[in-house]
Amino acid sequence: MIEKFAVVNLKGGVGKTTTAQALGAGLRKKGHKVLFIDLDAQCNLTLSLGMRPPEKSILDALKGELPLKEVIVATEFGDLAPSSPDLAALDLILTSKRKQYRLKEVLNTVGDDYDYVVIDTSPSLGIATINALTAADSLLIPTLADRFGIEAIGQVGAAIQDIKQRCNASLEVRGFLVTRHRANTVISKKAIENLEAIAEVLGTKVFNTKIRECVALQNAQMISEDIFTYSPRSNAAQDYMALLEELLQQGD
Repeated sequence: MIEKFAVVNLKGGVGKTTTAQALGAGLRKKGHKVLFIDLDAQCNLTLSLGMRPPEKSILDALKGELPLKEVIVATEFGDLAPSSPDLAALDLILTSKRKQYRLKEVLNTVGDDYDYVVIDTSPSLGIATINALTAADSLLIPTLADRFGIEAIGQVGAAIQDIKQRCNASLEVRGFLVTRHRANTVISKKAIENLEAIAEVLGTKVFNTKIRECVALQNAQMISEDIFTYSPRSNAAQDYMALLEELLQQGD
């Protein structure tokens, strides 16, 4: 059965796109069929997978103008439903009463083609992010272990609770993922303690795996490669593969 992961945080710069790309790449390395969905109008995941925003995008599928299969493109690093800068206007474009279910509906048309769907989102609670939360089975929340990262989590938590009550009661928050981690600092340790307290309230956890600060991640994105291809022995590659193992064990 297909599993749909959404990577969400309402704060920018926390590693959402990096995590989405690495998660999908790791699943592909394990032999799974993966579909990437880019729901961010900044098109970061689309660019990271080596594509320029094309004429056909996920926006066309959400509007009902094209079947999802017609907007999916094969890239060197996996199949992708690319984004478009016009996605920024989605709140104005989708006006039906069931607009929050559009992604879930279009994904139902490709359920037999993939093992996993990985959805990247924008750092805002617009209708695109609401669609991601409504369609997803599982949710990952990347965050920095600092004051501002912790403060942003409160907004995410409120949004998740609302979505679970209104649109997607089965949404599972798999955990908070600490990115750009610097171990053994007082600030980091205190922030993680606070994260663990928030996670308990939300009925989830902080992943044991932390993604260490690693310049290879930025370098890989600059040349549109995933971290496993660009630097398979780097700290980041090791950390993201450990995260994947933790996720898959969680799901067993």
